[in-house]
Parts: sequence; C-alpha cells; structure tokens
Amino acid sequence: MATVDHASFLINASNLKHPRALQRKDIDQRLRILCEWFFDTGLADRKFQAEIRNCNEHNYKQHLSEMLLAKSLATSGWGVSRLTSNRGPDFVARRGKEILQIEVSAPDPLPAVAAYVNRTRGSGPYRTPRTDFLLCWTKGIDAKIQQAIGYRDMRKGWVEKGSIDPLIPFVIAINGINFQGDFEEEGFRDISNFPVAIQAVYGASDLMLYIDIDRKRPDRSGYEARDSIQRPAKEAIPSNALLDRKNALVSAVWVLAQDEYDLLFDEPALIERQDWRSAVLHNPYAQQPIPPALLPSFEDIVCTLSEKERVLTRVHCVIPTNKR
Repeated sequence: MATVDHASFLINASNLKHPRALQRKDIDQRLRILCEWFFDTGLADRKFQAEIRNCNEHNYKQHLSEMLLAKSLATSGWGVSRLTSNRGPDFVARRGKEILQIEVSAPDPLPAVAAYVNRTRGSGPYRTPRTDFLLCWTKGIDAKIQQAIGYRDMRKGWVEKGSIDPLIPFVIAINGINFQGDFEEEGFRDISNFPVAIQAVYGASDLMLYIDIDRKRPDRSGYEARDSIQRPAKEAIPSNALLDRKNALVSAVWVLAQDEYDLLFDEPALIERQDWRSAVLHNPYAQQPIPPALLPSFEDIVCTLSEKERVLTRVHCVIPTNKR
C-alpha cells in the first residue's frame, strides 16, 4: 500500500507558482490520491521510489508526467504496468489485443523559455521565443530517440542492450509541462493550430504565407522543408526525426501539455480537458505502426510523402465538451 509519506514528498516538491495556485488545497488532495493510486497499482518501481524521497522541482515534473499519463491511459481502458527490468521504456500498456511500449519525458526548458513562461502578467513587453520553444520539443524528442536506438557518440541504446522489444509498437510521450505557464497553450501550438512539435519531427519550417503580388492578397499558406535547426554556438539538431528511416523503431511521438490542473477534473472529463494540448504524431516509416485514435488524444497527425511534398493531415480529432 502507498504511504502518506510518498505523497507528501511529491506535494512538498511541487512548489506551484502559477496564479491558479489559489486552488492549491484541492490540487494537493488530488495529487495525494493520484500518488497513492500509482503506488497501489505497482507502477512506482524502485527507481521512482528512491527519487521521490529526494524530489526536487525537476524530478517532480518528471514524476508527475509519468503519473498523469499512466492515469490517462487507465482512464481510457488501458492496463498499465512497468517493465520488470527497469532498463527500457517506462510503461507497457495493454488493451485487448493491443500492446504498446511507452517512454515518458518532461524535458527541461531553455533559459529563454523558462523566463518567458514565468513572466509576470503586465510586467512589460515580451518577445515570444518561438525558436526556443521549438528547440525544447526538438531536443526532448531527439534525446529519447537516441536513448532508444543508440547515441551519435556510439554509445549503445536500448535496442543493442536488448531493453526494448522491436516487435511491439514504441511510443515516445513528451510532456511540455516545463514549457507552459499562465499562457500555457502558447508553447504547444503555433499560428497554424498544429502542434509546434510537428516542426521537430516532420522537417517543417514556420508557417509561411505566400502573397500574390499582382492581386495584392494572400495566395496560399504552407510550410517549407527544414530538416535541421541551428542552435546558437552549437551544432544543428535534426528536426525530421520521423522522416529518418533509421528511426523506424518509433511508432509515434505523443506530445502533451499535462499539469496539476488536470487533477481538478473528474474522469472522464480528464481526457476531454486535454482539448488542444495533446496530439499523436505518426511515423510514416514505422516498423510497427499504430492506428489513429488508439491513444487518448485530441488529434492524430499523419505525414504523407511524395517526391515533391510532405502533406500533414489530421485523421482524428476529438471535439471537447468541457472547457476551462
């Protein structure tokens, strides 16, 4: 059975600074319930238990991301368990004949993003660090792909270590909890209403608007190809992860922006609350593809390739009935 101490460690580390922390008492109560459910179902392995006892703000958000995602899966009918080896992906999820391997990550924000999301409303003009938001998603996804298939410096990944089953679909779940503040959707979607992360996996630029000079009006809009992003004083980082055949192990990248306030909504409204803050980005080269609408998400996005273009299509979209 879970103990009160485990939940207390987590609550003490939460250190909420959000304006809505007025709801802190309710959040703490539900955070305790979530933590105890996580322990009671056997999802808190030894590593999780050891880390939670020395939980800081960074570890807290990683642990919270794991618990929220596991609860979302359980709410939508998945059975969730830990890998016994504790050397591969975080979870194995089963529902009927479907089985998935899922790795969860809550990447740290870049300094410009941290400053932006923690800014005080009305404190002065700010420039939205769009490139930095994109780099946060790109780096987070890239790090997990390397961990799975192997590192560029030739260190072994899970595949070579035998820590992942290549015959079972593998999903990387990236929670942007560190990229959001009072204006939480801003770092998740761009002006096109697609997730920012499509630029991290499908080699797309910022949204481009093409002007017909003769008629003096917009002619069309779209993305240009951009397969890497240049980092200041560092080497470029690939931004076409799901268009690289060597990453075929990855079935999809599941991007989310879950946080403590998801806990204030009862099931099944929890799934509906994800509204604009969740998307499953499918790998067109996946060796073990998964069908749309398999995971609890607002939308599924697929990329269709031809010699001349890459077409991004929403193939599943849940219209939420509960809005904040």
